[in-house]
Amino acid sequence: MAGRKTDAARAWAERLMAWSGRALRSTWLRWAAGAGVVLLVGLVAVWFLPPAAGAAVLGLMAGCGGGSGTTEPPVDATGTVSGTVTADGNALGGVEVALSLILLVGAGLMVRSFLGVAGADIGMPVSSTLSMRLTLAGDRYDPVEERIAFFEDAAERIEGLPGVAGAAAMSAIPADDGGPAVPVRREEGEPLETAPVATLVGATAGAFEALGVGLLAGREFTGSEARDTSSAVAVVGESLARRLFGGTDAVGRTILVDGEVLEVVGVVPDIVYEELGEQSDVSRLQVHVPYAFLGWRGMALLVRGEGDAGSLTGPVRAELRDMDPVQAPFDVMTMVERRRFTSWPQRFFGGLFVQFGAVALLLAGAGVYGVVAYGVARRRRELGLRLALGAPRSALLAGVVKTSLIPAAIGTAAGLGGAWALSRLLSSLLYGVSGTDALTFAGAGAVMGLVALAATWLPARRALGLDPSETLRAE
Repeated sequence: MAGRKTDAARAWAERLMAWSGRALRSTWLRWAAGAGVVLLVGLVAVWFLPPAAGAAVLGLMAGCGGGSGTTEPPVDATGTVSGTVTADGNALGGVEVALSLILLVGAGLMVRSFLGVAGADIGMPVSSTLSMRLTLAGDRYDPVEERIAFFEDAAERIEGLPGVAGAAAMSAIPADDGGPAVPVRREEGEPLETAPVATLVGATAGAFEALGVGLLAGREFTGSEARDTSSAVAVVGESLARRLFGGTDAVGRTILVDGEVLEVVGVVPDIVYEELGEQSDVSRLQVHVPYAFLGWRGMALLVRGEGDAGSLTGPVRAELRDMDPVQAPFDVMTMVERRRFTSWPQRFFGGLFVQFGAVALLLAGAGVYGVVAYGVARRRRELGLRLALGAPRSALLAGVVKTSLIPAAIGTAAGLGGAWALSRLLSSLLYGVSGTDALTFAGAGAVMGLVALAATWLPARRALGLDPSETLRAE
């Protein structure tokens, strides 16, 4: 009995090993191993090499990948190509097309988003503006009056420096950190649930003129309003004025902000305070109040220069040091540098998708080429006989291409579905383009279709260039 059990166990073990050996020799696992190597090298290229070197490595790996197999199919003693290899190749070719299309759509969305961020209008000039943060430390600035006096004086003294066109202190830096969101109502009793929510920003006197932002209506805060903690005035953004009063004719109206009744004294163009790509309904609505209304220790200093903004860094630091050596500004950047810094997600992921999309496109083209080469090699005798019997080469070529494009068409359909799912994940990074942008999807599909068509037509045309007389002699 024990011997029979041992023999049965040995037999099952031998069957399992035989099955494992066949599996390890299968096209699927060989393709997966090759794809794994390519992806690993691709990740190293993208993360640790400069863009040009990374692109070169990715291109080299794509050329070495060879798609789903070589163009010389395995044949048996009778010269017949394995049907399993052809079926596996068709399936893998479709998978490659689908994955490539997903990456191409992702690349298109991220590139368009990056271009949108780079060219976005944030409501103020950025080319000549310097920005920095300053948090007042020490017991000296415990009284709010001391904080108000410091930032008002700092703006005035910096504005008097050579090469400075204007300076202001604000509680938020445009296109960067945003500000607190508060409900804004037209009158007492209006439900908070229906009131628009806006970004609350504090500013010193003359801030908009100093930053080159023109008024649409009314006036800015006066010096006395900016210093008086009891000031009950506000300057609203254009969109908030339209939302509350149906137009920019909001001057003289009253609004309720954080429980305080404020008179609207001016309307300015919308200024984007949140990082581009993170906007919500809040970021499109702004209400500005005098700095004294907030009285925070931490503020931002914005300096508009007459030339290069970076050249103002030293003089501004020196002026602040003269005012109080203890206070040191930080996060000092020109607005151009800040825009570049805050747009890194779009730039990074855009570059990543472009490089992976390019290598995937090359791999898909090579894979489809290999699959078609397998197919026409399998039908070589048949095609030769048909040519010998007078069938037009163009008709045979069209038939081969049409049949070979079916897996690519199925892969394209699956890829579009996968790209739609990917766009949901990328939605928080997109700016100025919808995740379901028809132009991007159509463009990626067209590129993938052209590559698949070329990869199908070239091997089919090459195979149909055979001499029919050779086939007849072989028969």
